Order: sequence, then C-alpha cells, then structure tokens
Amino acid sequence: MIKSFDFLQAWRTAASNRSAQLLSSWTDYKLYTSLILNNPTCLLVDVGNALGLEAYPRDYYAVDGLLYSQQDFVPGCPKGQFWFRSLSVAFEHENTFNRNVFQEIAHLLILRARLSVVVTYTPIYDQELMNYFHSNIQPCHHASELDLNESFLMILGRRDPLEWDGYVYKKEGWKKL
Repeated sequence: MIKSFDFLQAWRTAASNRSAQLLSSWTDYKLYTSLILNNPTCLLVDVGNALGLEAYPRDYYAVDGLLYSQQDFVPGCPKGQFWFRSLSVAFEHENTFNRNVFQEIAHLLILRARLSVVVTYTPIYDQELMNYFHSNIQPCHHASELDLNESFLMILGRRDPLEWDGYVYKKEGWKKL
C-alpha cells in the first residue's frame, strides 16, 4: 500500500522537475490542469512511475485520476478497457481552494481507494476551511480506517515560492507531514 508520505514525496519531486512549466502556466487553469492530468506525460503519470504504479490520468466515475497496479483490475478485463475492483490511489485536483473542495472530498470518500489524495492551492493555511473539510470526513463510516492508515491526504500548493504541504486526516484533526 502506498503511504501518504511516499505520495507527497513523489509529488514534490515530480513538481520540482516541472517547476518552470507549472509556474509559467499557474494562472491559466486549463493549461495548468493539463500539466497535472489528462495526458500521458502529465505530473500524475510521473508520480505513478515513481511509486511503481500505472496512471489513469483522466476522469473515472467522476474522480480526476487514478493510480493502480495490475492487481486492481477485474480478472479477465479486456485489453484496453479499465474495470477496477480496487484502487491504489484516487486523485482529485482542484484549482481553487474554497468550500467547494468538499465535492472532491466526497468523490474520494465513496470510492474507498487505499489512498485518497486531493491537491489544491492556497496562499495561506485556512484553519476554518480545513476544519470544514475535516467535518465532512469525520462522520464517514470508514473514518477510523482513514485515521489509522493515514490514507486521506490533502496537498496544499503555493506559488511563491513553489511549495507543497501535505496533511493527513486524523480523528483529532489534520496532521502535517
């Protein structure tokens, strides 16, 4: 199972390798998102490679992207089709850090991936919003599993300087990695 810390480190490395591209397209959401998702050479693919996983860097049942192993496939799945019985990593990307990030969180909670990741952006840590996001996870029937395994990761990115802070869901609050 991929750990939150390992994903965060792979994300930081992949983003650092593409820092010039990321910074130059920061305010062009369509271009910026295409660097993260939706193409075979995107950042999520780089992260998957670093973690020894394959990437599905486009929408899959309303989640932005997936990382998977061959064991995640339904046995006998036809070549070129993607039918999963489990997910190694479910990934959501949101350009705007606001209350609507709850939608990304909700997508991840119903998928029950071994690791759920939201990447979003904020110039400062907003305790009120993070508390709100925490309150969306806490009553979930598998919240204790997310806490125990530290398997719900929020990555908050900042532009100047380009930095990535990781926070895992814990019952008592977010734990910074």
